[in-house]
Amino acid sequence: MDVQNKNFDLMQQKKIKFFYLRGGFDYSKLNFLDKFLMTLLKWKIKRKNKINLTADEIGMLAIYDKPADFTMKENIDTILNIVRGDVC
Repeated sequence: MDVQNKNFDLMQQKKIKFFYLRGGFDYSKLNFLDKFLMTLLKWKIKRKNKINLTADEIGMLAIYDKPADFTMKENIDTILNIVRGDVC
């Protein structure tokens, strides 16, 4: 919701349909610069007190060592229905 509020006024939000499509993460597929930046982020998060970590930060630390894929192809069905005019 923060993304919507920071980027669109209330009138725009009433006219636009928003969707959350979660992706994935595979550290091994990143280029050198992205790996470097992600490593810096990881170090920054690890230096924080574990009690103060957000759910997002805990999740980020959990997927560094093994790839994660949260995509679900069926999530596009609603979007397709709207584009086709099947749903208002």
